Amino acid sequence: MVVAAIEGRARQHWAPVQPKKVATMLQVQTQEAITPTTSADTAESRTRRTRELNDQCRQAWGVYPNTKVVFTVGVRALDGDRISVLAERVQTFNIFTEANDPHGEHDFGAFDFDGEKIFWKFDYYTPDLKGGSAEPWNPKKTCRVLTILLASEY
Repeated sequence: MVVAAIEGRARQHWAPVQPKKVATMLQVQTQEAITPTTSADTAESRTRRTRELNDQCRQAWGVYPNTKVVFTVGVRALDGDRISVLAERVQTFNIFTEANDPHGEHDFGAFDFDGEKIFWKFDYYTPDLKGGSAEPWNPKKTCRVLTILLASEY
């Protein structure tokens, strides 16, 4: 279903396009959806862009390159059906407040799930994962790692 939507959009935008591998179609989608910022950006626009990227990457796992999703040992120990429900809760999370999102980047969330407190958080790394990214608003210079964990594992 996702592939069809991505292929349809890519063909519509770049027509005519010969059928290509899914990875290529995903790259076309990514180039349209995530564009790097310019040096003239303000701190406010960089925060807004970081928030947009975080929301996009959290809501559509596997679509954007330079994004990884990690479940901790405690989360992986849950029943498979519970993990699916938990994943959906993370993807649809939208309760951001000044208390849990003081920088406005939508980079952290917490909620109760079957009697457990769940945290999810983004960390920003260089694309080679060898260091922290200095530009989380720039998808070409940042690999996002979304970690989902039990609060007790923090």
